Amino acid sequence: PLAIMARLERLAISPKQKELSLLVGLGYSAKEISEKLGISQNTYKEYLQSIYFKLNINRKEDFYALLNS
Repeated sequence: PLAIMARLERLAISPKQKELSLLVGLGYSAKEISEKLGISQNTYKEYLQSIYFKLNINRKEDFYALLNS
């Protein structure tokens, strides 16, 4: 978790997006993340799409690679 958190600190995304990204990186499901953050699954998807756009990535695999590199 600390390594993922350190990587997230360097990214130009909002604190809420960093929180969501950390949970993704830790392997939580969309449903679990939505419940933990108190957001709908649609909002989860919107946040994730916004993160992908900001980081210029297109696939979940690329996102995982970024978080775990």
